[in-house]
Amino acid sequence: MEVGKAAGKADAVLQLLNVRGAVPKELEQIIRAQRDLEILSDWHLTAAGAESVDAFLAKTGIQISDRR
Repeated sequence: MEVGKAAGKADAVLQLLNVRGAVPKELEQIIRAQRDLEILSDWHLTAAGAESVDAFLAKTGIQISDRR
């Protein structure tokens, strides 16, 4: 059940980010791999307030190798 909730939260984060720009594959993989619901909830709120994918990355501290 928790895996299903995590997948749903990850989808919600990615939906918000896709509105703000192209989501790099590496970032999508990081978000989909996260299973901690609290972290995903934080990322969801951050994505909702972020002006861009780069702003989301800066606010969360997530490091990716390629921002394309």
